[in-house]
Amino acid sequence: MPVVGAMAMVGTTLSGVAAAIAGSWGAVVLVVTGLAAAALWLVIFGRIVSPINRAMVAAAVAGETAGDIRDLQARWDRVIDLRAVLQGYVVLALCLAIAWL
Repeated sequence: MPVVGAMAMVGTTLSGVAAAIAGSWGAVVLVVTGLAAAALWLVIFGRIVSPINRAMVAAAVAGETAGDIRDLQARWDRVIDLRAVLQGYVVLALCLAIAWL
């Protein structure tokens, strides 16, 4: 995920630069807000979701169930709606930026 996330951020940034060069400031605003939402999504993924995934994978590889599985699930559940909204906004903002051009 880190490589894919980094590539998405670079691609989105380049889209913003292209929109700025074209003088399409509405598209630039959409791209920048989409980039901010994507960055927040990556922070949430890196700090909350990725450690949960690692704990669950480690338990599965060991043939066990994580002892704190309910806590892990509760932590996952606390951020899943926010992550979905952020991803949805990123897609919407970038699609609108394309339409703006």
